[in-house]
Amino acid sequence: MGLLTFAVVALMAVLAAICQPAIAQTLSLGVVFPDVATTCLVVAGLLLGPTEALVIGFVVGLISVTQMGHVGLGGVLVSRCLVGLLAGHASARVYMNSGLAQVGVVLAGVLAGETVLFAFNPDPSVFPWLWAALGRALLSALVASPCSSESRTGWRHGSLGMPIDRVWAGDTAAGGVLSFQKARRHTEVRHE
Repeated sequence: MGLLTFAVVALMAVLAAICQPAIAQTLSLGVVFPDVATTCLVVAGLLLGPTEALVIGFVVGLISVTQMGHVGLGGVLVSRCLVGLLAGHASARVYMNSGLAQVGVVLAGVLAGETVLFAFNPDPSVFPWLWAALGRALLSALVASPCSSESRTGWRHGSLGMPIDRVWAGDTAAGGVLSFQKARRHTEVRHE
């Protein structure tokens, strides 16, 4: 993946972080709302890798801290950087063509971010926080489910609906579809 992909994915994550309050208000169910900024950060980590996702996580954390006045700067920055780093490392281990696996990674990423925020800013009542965090993670996973669609032509589409990566059919024994990491390695080998 090149610089253009990084720029598009970073722009998607930054716009999601800026629009987070409006989206949270629109898509909220009671006190629970999806964390679209963290969801885009996890998708960025799955598409780009750990280093790029760490940088995007830092920027998303800086934007998010302006919207969360009661939470400290350090907790938000550490949680967003950690989520990006973990999602980037998960990209090499998750079968990216499975929508269920991608939704599971988003669910785990949002829960990890909420847990780090809780560690930096503990709430005396654990169970209300836990239910809110689980609800936020589930709604975020539902928001991420369109990111895992694949059209019949074999083009992978991200949350913006743009082709991100061409997947070759027939190159593997298991269904003929490569994961992003294998496709990336396959592209690098073909161009050498």
